[in-house]
Amino acid sequence: YEIVVPEQANIRAALDWLVGADETELAMRLAVALEQYWVTTSPAEGTRLLTELLERGTKVPPELRVRATRCLGGVTYIVGNFETGTRYIEQALSQYRHLGHDWGIADMLQRLAVEAQRAGDNERAHSLLEQSLSLDRDAYHEAGALLLLGELAFAEGRSEESIELLDRCAARAKEINWDWWQKNALQLAADYTLKLGRPDDALR
Repeated sequence: YEIVVPEQANIRAALDWLVGADETELAMRLAVALEQYWVTTSPAEGTRLLTELLERGTKVPPELRVRATRCLGGVTYIVGNFETGTRYIEQALSQYRHLGHDWGIADMLQRLAVEAQRAGDNERAHSLLEQSLSLDRDAYHEAGALLLLGELAFAEGRSEESIELLDRCAARAKEINWDWWQKNALQLAADYTLKLGRPDDALR
């Protein structure tokens, strides 16, 4: 964020030039490298650009195309367009399976678990998380799973376990400098401890 945000104008100029010069593959590589920028700062801009690049880039390497599809799912989902976002995530899952890319498959299964939890299907969310972690249990996926498991545990009445899971998520996310999930875990833990009537824990 420290690097990208001050350079927004230059990045836009570079992307506009690449698209105008029909340098679709290079434009797509730059666009997918900015995934977290689009999601956190400019999802509408990311949606427009990624949609255009995917329409143009029918001949880009499949490993790049699936990353662009994954990014498009993320920027669409984050603004509440859950049905369309989920459809892109499912497309990316299919592409990752075709490529035999376990990390990507695990990532898309985890995103589908988030959607299952949002829709109230906790059983499916648990199942998808188990499948995801069986394929790839790196720190990134472990932190994401702990975050969602913490939410599920609280919804299912296991409040102390929930807070423990969220604390573990925050610690794991900190290890890999993933500020977004660390913040989310701490904020959820604070919300939950407030609901349990423990303001001192919430403040901490």
